[in-house]
Amino acid sequence: MMRLVTDDTELTPLVAEAAPSETPESEWSAEVDMILSAMDAAGSHPQGDRRAAQRRTRRAKADLRLYAQNPLDPPIALFTRDVSATGIGFITKERLPLGYNGLIRISLDGGDNFTAACSVYRCREAIGGWYEGALHFTRRQPDMG
Repeated sequence: MMRLVTDDTELTPLVAEAAPSETPESEWSAEVDMILSAMDAAGSHPQGDRRAAQRRTRRAKADLRLYAQNPLDPPIALFTRDVSATGIGFITKERLPLGYNGLIRISLDGGDNFTAACSVYRCREAIGGWYEGALHFTRRQPDMG
């Protein structure tokens, strides 16, 4: 709780209230499913898949902590779209700075977590305050089964 000092030096409590929401931005929601499904339905690039590494669909919640981020701030919530040995596609509510490095932690089936060093390769507005992007892993990664 913060306290605000007034002119008469009386201390008045100042309580910040969080705006009500149906689900926190960090939780998987129907909106996340809809956006990912719409992106999948939009099809592939007219010239085919131009990625060098083979990718596959991987829908999971992930947390990104950028090295430049304040360590007291919560990690950035990502919702993965696809994964390869060299990178990962995602959507997020946060606009990410290109070229910034950090660590991504992905929740895997069975309750395990996968953590890897990465850099922000792409982040562009997709729809309704959501951003579509890609992270490049610093080193090739094994299959995330």
